[in-house]
Amino acid sequence: MSTTMTTIRKLSIAIAGLCLVSALAWPARAAAKTAPAIARPRVAAMLYIWTQHFKGQGGGLDEHLDEALAATARAGFPAVEGWLDYFATPEKAAATSAMLTKHGLAMRAAYTGGKLHEEPAAQATIDGVLARAAVAKAHGLDVVVMNPDVIGREKNDEELAVQSRALDRLGAGLRKLGLQFAIHTHDKEMRSNAREWFHILKYTKKDNVGFCLDLHWVLRGGQDPLALLKAAGARVVDLHLRNSQDGVWSEDFGPGDIDHSKVAAQLAAAKYRGLYTVELAYEAKTQKTRTLEQDLARSRAYVKEVFGQ
Repeated sequence: MSTTMTTIRKLSIAIAGLCLVSALAWPARAAAKTAPAIARPRVAAMLYIWTQHFKGQGGGLDEHLDEALAATARAGFPAVEGWLDYFATPEKAAATSAMLTKHGLAMRAAYTGGKLHEEPAAQATIDGVLARAAVAKAHGLDVVVMNPDVIGREKNDEELAVQSRALDRLGAGLRKLGLQFAIHTHDKEMRSNAREWFHILKYTKKDNVGFCLDLHWVLRGGQDPLALLKAAGARVVDLHLRNSQDGVWSEDFGPGDIDHSKVAAQLAAAKYRGLYTVELAYEAKTQKTRTLEQDLARSRAYVKEVFGQ
């Protein structure tokens, strides 16, 4: 056989092999293009209540995390919200992820704080949050929830301006990581007709900074939860849900001082696609009549009843 014929035969065999590989790979590529995206859970339980539950029992939540996650999963929650510090190091992040996986849970959002109203502290806070957030993103996190540090008085105009600029920088950095950024507040930020909260709303960019509205802290601060929900509009990416009876926090999330049917109607009209995070908490007058797991299960059922989630 001539050298030319041998070369032609080898080329023919190679081309046939490539065609076969391409034919076998095509269905997989087609399936990848047409397969529906896996839905991310939108209902979560904030782990804070477990810190109260385990207080005084020897060790904190970290020592009882396996127990807390197991009970939360049994109560029907598909996800939890923890703290960004769980991703402070790759080792701690891996341990957290392994524990979540063990119980079939996701952590879509994580909470953090930090000083942002003064420089250079603001930049140090930004750098620290971004470092932990980069690790957290690799472990499936979607949202960083932040409550900027409060002080013993209302922040002045310059401090608010520094804070809003810092929030914008942090939000832009998180957006580059593929994360959403949501600002959480308590009652102190509701002073003077929610002056601090509205400053953030007005002086930060919507693409960089969203909101996690804790509706009961809004109420405690003397403001109308529905009014702030409407003002934030599409910038709301997470809701913290708790209720009270005659001003006292209830042991579970259910009917009470806030009419969540009105909240649900407003969210439906706005086509809300964010998170619903149950954040139970005890205070001195809270009456505890059930186990925490039972209260979480009742709370999960109420989220389904009112919000359809």
